[in-house]
Amino acid sequence: TYSPVTVLVNTNENHLLVYPNPANAAIEVIAPVKNKGKSSIILYDATGRQIISLIPQTGTNRINTWPLPAGIYILNILNDGITTAEKIIIQH
Repeated sequence: TYSPVTVLVNTNENHLLVYPNPANAAIEVIAPVKNKGKSSIILYDATGRQIISLIPQTGTNRINTWPLPAGIYILNILNDGITTAEKIIIQH
């Protein structure tokens, strides 16, 4: 037997990739870090409360979602003065 292979092709001009979505245990955030002093990743819950904040590293940044309740969240990525928001669904 074999399992299907999924190829992720990132066509976003800012080269931002967030997966899997919906998430269960964790999400991976891949974004180029242009200026570490002006970059951040912040996860907000549906009420706007800040849940997680971190300084992104070059490459893949992992955010553990298993301790969070299932629901809809907003992931804000600030990269060198440009903010990108992604809706994240957490399902357990």
